[in-house]
Order: sequence, then C-alpha cells, then structure tokens
Amino acid sequence: MGREKSGAIESVGETQVAIRRVIMPAFSPALITIMRSVLEDAMTKVPADQATTVTKAYLAEFILKAAAGGLTATRA
Repeated sequence: MGREKSGAIESVGETQVAIRRVIMPAFSPALITIMRSVLEDAMTKVPADQATTVTKAYLAEFILKAAAGGLTATRA
C-alpha cells in the first residue's frame, strides 16, 4: 500500500512538472536579465502616478507572455 501511495505521489509530481513546463517555460539566465532590464526601462516611461506595483506586475506578465510566445527580439 505504501508503494501505491508513493507511485501516486510521483505521478502527480510528474504531472505538475509537465504542466509547469507548458504554463511557465524555462528561460535562460541571459534572457531573464534582458527581460528584467526591459521591465525596468518600461517602468521609467510610466507616469509617476501610475507607476504602481500593479502596473509593474502587468508589464512583467506582458513581457513574460511575449517571451513565452517566442517574441524576444528588440528594436535597434
């Protein structure tokens, strides 16, 4: 019985890992650094009265979704 529970737990764990890979792709450390820089740069362009943590989270989500969709090129 202990083995069944262990197998079930491992199966659930494997499913969670597979779901995470679909929902949250892995980004290289270099790309994460670039995305962070882009976020900070974007926040400098947001009017002071709108530069809230909510706005920053929204922009971060937008950047992450774009990168997850393959959009990683920047304008020169």
